[in-house]
Amino acid sequence: MLLTSTGVISRSQQEESVLLLRKIEELNKNTARLIVEAGKLILCGLLRWLSVLVVISGTFPLQQKNSA
Repeated sequence: MLLTSTGVISRSQQEESVLLLRKIEELNKNTARLIVEAGKLILCGLLRWLSVLVVISGTFPLQQKNSA
């Protein structure tokens, strides 16, 4: 038994709480990994799109053309 500010909980409830906290931590880590991987995929897609524009236009799209 464990005495808390809200009452008494059993050892099994305490162990279950610890397990749930570990699972939440693991989910948070996995979520962060998924966000990073999604960012990489988005960046790769943008780079491919940009390379297609360069091939089509013959120049880098953000370059200013000389008006001489």
